[in-house]
Amino acid sequence: MATFPKLSQPVTPAEIFVAPATFDAAHGRAAVHHAVKDGILKPSDIESVELAEPALLYVPFWRVGGAFQKDGFVMVCARKDVPYETRVPSVVTDLSGLKALDVGTNELVPLNAGAAREALAAGEVVDADVDKARAEAIVNGLLLGPVSAEPKSLAGTFLLYPLYYAPYRYSGESRRHAGEELFVAVSGRTGEVAFAKYPSAVRAMATKLRKLLSFDRR
Repeated sequence: MATFPKLSQPVTPAEIFVAPATFDAAHGRAAVHHAVKDGILKPSDIESVELAEPALLYVPFWRVGGAFQKDGFVMVCARKDVPYETRVPSVVTDLSGLKALDVGTNELVPLNAGAAREALAAGEVVDADVDKARAEAIVNGLLLGPVSAEPKSLAGTFLLYPLYYAPYRYSGESRRHAGEELFVAVSGRTGEVAFAKYPSAVRAMATKLRKLLSFDRR
């Protein structure tokens, strides 16, 4: 069963590129494990979570750039139900702590190239439902804001980007509700988290503080 179901009428541009994964399955698994279980904001019982083997997904993106920035591009996810938030590339992360995905032009391989076919054979290709015009409108809105009436001239490249994706359930002490369904996706090129839904950090810290004050060492 596909992680993200196939679409009856997907967006399929004439020109498609692939950014091959540089992390193998073992490195992808380790990156997912680290993202889920390490960190001061994670629940003290997070080790009890069982993680399935992450799925290598080749997720569609529009890589949009143009007059707004000399050498900059913005990655817009081309699948609506993939919860990636569009961000402007920066050395400074936003409040989520997540960096924008990025890939260089020289790192993209045409879909019909042998390296692209080999890369895609190792993963699952996710269909797209966001067209180029919509992606460019998202970037214009992100960069110019609602007060600007003059959109910039943009150019979009369609590509498939590798993400190691792992859904999991958490039923521990910091859960929001029983059987909470969570997920994490890490880049198959950098190992950094692209998007995630974790157990509540507020609940986790409150639980740790309560145990500390009550001298409960469980």
